[in-house]
Amino acid sequence: MEIRTATTADVETIVSLWVELMQLHQPFGMNFETVPQAVGLVLPEINKRISDPNTRVFLAGEGAGMIIVFMKYLAETMKHRRIGYIAETVVNEKFRRQGVGEKLFEAARNWLVDQGAEYLELQVSPQNAGARKFWVDKGFTVSTEHMVLPVTGS
Repeated sequence: MEIRTATTADVETIVSLWVELMQLHQPFGMNFETVPQAVGLVLPEINKRISDPNTRVFLAGEGAGMIIVFMKYLAETMKHRRIGYIAETVVNEKFRRQGVGEKLFEAARNWLVDQGAEYLELQVSPQNAGARKFWVDKGFTVSTEHMVLPVTGS
């Protein structure tokens, strides 16, 4: 399956995959809840990411999956300052367990390393056992825990 860098012509496909990712994560906690107008609000963000030279959106086939990655630069106080960050990652349900995620990760890792990343990081929901296993199998280990505390009744 072909993996390629997304362009503005791919925005609808990216939005569709983003919606699938958000729907998958709804039961995983309040930090994944979206507002009714989320699709309209995410469009400018996707366009921004596509045009950002420090970000890449990779697509697999025609909507089989995507991975969004970017370079994150830490303060000079840190020994390792160039971090490759793996953000939204999703493989369409009908393409799972066919190597699509592997190919997306390979493209992402290669690009991040070419940009000078000293290490890669990501967040994964503890409730998403399949994704956790995927990333652990790639060599990722837990470094910190991302925690949330609801402070309003909404």
